[in-house]
Amino acid sequence: MIFVFDYAGEDDELISIIQNLQSLQSQRQYAMLVSITGANNNTIQNMSDENLYLFTDELKVSGIDMTSHVSLIVIMELLLYQFMEYEKSNKL
Repeated sequence: MIFVFDYAGEDDELISIIQNLQSLQSQRQYAMLVSITGANNNTIQNMSDENLYLFTDELKVSGIDMTSHVSLIVIMELLLYQFMEYEKSNKL
């Protein structure tokens, strides 16, 4: 499973990486792609197998992006803790 985090969902470098991964699909299976993006219709979410949405207000102060990334951190931590619990339960 591959996770891609991009609030706007339009990062050219990430899109290129996803396209490369998807081109490998014809040669062999690739991991499931899960994107975490803002709640807008964007390129990365449309390329992904699954998408989780972030809901936050975009904030710019004097041209500097001050948008909160707390919700992204919470999602990453929840995914990590769930994975750790999964690993722990499979070792018993």
